[in-house]
Amino acid sequence: MAMIQINGKNIPVQAVFFDKDGTLIDFSSIWLPWAEQVLTVFSDSDRRETAEKSLGISLANGTVDPEGPLAIGSMQDVRTILANVLYVYGKPWHRAFHQVIERIDHLDETADYLRNLQPVEGAHEFLRSLKNAGVKTAVVTADDSKTASAHLQKLGIDRCFDTVIGADEVKRTKPYPDMVKLAAERLDIRLEETMMIGDTNSDMIVGRRGRMCSTVGIVTYADSTAHLTEADFTVSSYHELTCKS
Repeated sequence: MAMIQINGKNIPVQAVFFDKDGTLIDFSSIWLPWAEQVLTVFSDSDRRETAEKSLGISLANGTVDPEGPLAIGSMQDVRTILANVLYVYGKPWHRAFHQVIERIDHLDETADYLRNLQPVEGAHEFLRSLKNAGVKTAVVTADDSKTASAHLQKLGIDRCFDTVIGADEVKRTKPYPDMVKLAAERLDIRLEETMMIGDTNSDMIVGRRGRMCSTVGIVTYADSTAHLTEADFTVSSYHELTCKS
């Protein structure tokens, strides 16, 4: 069994599961451009500002609340939040929801927001070290599986993973452990020998509820890791993790 060294401690692992956004993909490089284009559905600055606050972001400052809906919510959560802003400003609900769905679907088709997509520094090297050590890997994300796979392919790291599980494949998304249980079933491994790496406390709770061997919080886009209250370890870079067979 491979060993992952972190903060001077060796942890035996059979597999490592990763969140996607903010963990493998630089959050600001994907979701701020995405939000900027989606928010064109709002006709004035006041409505756009309300939408930004509702998602937990500031486009002007380039900041993301690591505990906000865009950071930890599912795509269905985001759709509902944006449609609700349109509804609050007077648009009938069915029209509001349809407008948001139409805009998001258009973005997914054109993928313009992916032009500046960037990986989290050191992620690719760490993934290679896991593969070299025979460690199985999975992505468990609040995003839809098809979209998540497209993002990983865009970065050229899709082949680093044995499976990708999205929120659309389970009845309950994070912080419930349904996704990690499904991934473990697909890979025929034990969660008790699997490490969870993510950038939100929701990821850490998934690890706890799934009885995984260790939870590692990594945050590169915020100044604090205080929100990672359920993490066994916190790091600011993949360079703090070493895998040996």
